[in-house]
Amino acid sequence: MEIIEIDQWARKEIYDLFSSKMNPFYTLSFNLDVTNVYGFAKQNGLSFYSCLAYLCTKALNSVDEFLLQIKDGKIVRFKERQPGLTMLDRETEVFRYVSAPADCSIAEFCRRIDEQNEKQKTLFGSGPADHDQMIHMTCVPWIDMTAMTNQQDYSEESRNSSVPALCWGRYRDVDGRKVLVVTIEVNHRLVDGIHIGKFCAKLEKYISELK
Repeated sequence: MEIIEIDQWARKEIYDLFSSKMNPFYTLSFNLDVTNVYGFAKQNGLSFYSCLAYLCTKALNSVDEFLLQIKDGKIVRFKERQPGLTMLDRETEVFRYVSAPADCSIAEFCRRIDEQNEKQKTLFGSGPADHDQMIHMTCVPWIDMTAMTNQQDYSEESRNSSVPALCWGRYRDVDGRKVLVVTIEVNHRLVDGIHIGKFCAKLEKYISELK
């Protein structure tokens, strides 16, 4: 974990600007062609949800700004983030928050998530030692979702969070392609639109390379 020198940081003025806001978070939504993800998951007997979560993790970890976190008044940079997925218990219709390292192949990640989900009986299970290192991911497959917001308590601790939060809904058929909407919530103190653009470009690249 690396400490960023704020006074020497190129975006210090932007950081200071949004640090004065009670709610420094914002959410963007974008359409994503997931045809290749769907085909890959079906062909290999894998979870579409877990496959897309893996690719999102890989794309986020490739953009430096998504690795930043505010801790104890300092800016730190993680080497990587670890995804946490909401997983539904179909009997109780209560979700669990399941996490597994994504430092592996896509098939191995799906296996890890399945294994953790099977043995986990509580809301939270295993995860990185530093929970600020997470990526929050969820899916609302029952609706053609176009936007989403997350809860905030506006405490100082909450305002310091820079854990990316992603959500996507049901995919729809558009001209023979499968498309869904992804929302991503970030802390504007650390992440701008250009960085979300880089994430989107990387995600589309990784999806196109699936074989």
